[in-house]
Amino acid sequence: MARETGAGELASLLLSSLSGIGRVALDPLPGRLGESLVGLSSIRRQEFVARLLIDGRRPPTP
Repeated sequence: MARETGAGELASLLLSSLSGIGRVALDPLPGRLGESLVGLSSIRRQEFVARLLIDGRRPPTP
């Protein structure tokens, strides 16, 4: 079951129980096409977490 997750919770998961994954892809394509393009549509886990944490400290834009 899918549910909304905040940046802090997502960062915490990626730094603990999911720390073994190498890359993060948001809305990956299904099937073989997605498998072949995941390198183009994903980001390293460490970079993704860093961006989550930096964006979480910025004030929201109006």
